[in-house]
Amino acid sequence: MIFHHNVTLTASLTIGTPPQNITMVLDTGSELSWLHCKKEPNFTFIFNPLASKTYTKIPCSSQTCKTRTSDLTLPVTCDPAKLCHFIISYADASSVEGHLAFETFRLGSLTRPATVFGCMDSGSSSNSVEDAKTTGLMGMNRGIIIICEPDGI
Repeated sequence: MIFHHNVTLTASLTIGTPPQNITMVLDTGSELSWLHCKKEPNFTFIFNPLASKTYTKIPCSSQTCKTRTSDLTLPVTCDPAKLCHFIISYADASSVEGHLAFETFRLGSLTRPATVFGCMDSGSSSNSVEDAKTTGLMGMNRGIIIICEPDGI
């Protein structure tokens, strides 16, 4: 038996200064959050980094670039502007590409300044209809937890 479903959990929040309203798909399998930052034909909602005073690009020489990319299957590279460039490929054959940046995220009364995220400027998707309804993806996985049980239990 094969089950087909199309359920997407999303969160509405704001990002940047002044705040921009965004909607992100919650993904428990990814660590890195990313936002559409470049207007593409299928992307209705984007984050405009040029309109934010708290947006900061991460150079590829920074320690954050070297350590914050543990969930990426491809190592980060330097783009022509010397920014921390990433590519993420997913099991459904979709992928996203862009550079890492810092920005202030706000969810309700919680404010997270200098949060690392991917500013996506290109990508391919297996579900462009859903991509057009959201601004990006919120990576909810905070790393692998390995539980070891003592011998004999």
